[in-house]
Amino acid sequence: LEVARNPSATQAFTQGRALGLQFHPEVDRQLVSQWIDEDADGDISRLGMDHLELITRTDALADDAATRLRQLVRGFLGMLGKDPQHDVHGVG
Repeated sequence: LEVARNPSATQAFTQGRALGLQFHPEVDRQLVSQWIDEDADGDISRLGMDHLELITRTDALADDAATRLRQLVRGFLGMLGKDPQHDVHGVG
């Protein structure tokens, strides 16, 4: 069941009791910094992106991203609780 979509593709879906995501909701400053440090091939620069800009944008969006992640998890858990096929108590 598709849960979220952007103009390009499905971004979140469910299959039984599993939630699949096409993005990284756990991204924070530490993880972005790690990805930057591991960018030995220069992919970030080749894509026209700037390391400092990526970190600054991540910081600016962190609170909103955390709020959206909580909403996503609450919605998924609520869906599991309402659908007998997705019973969170192990039945179904």
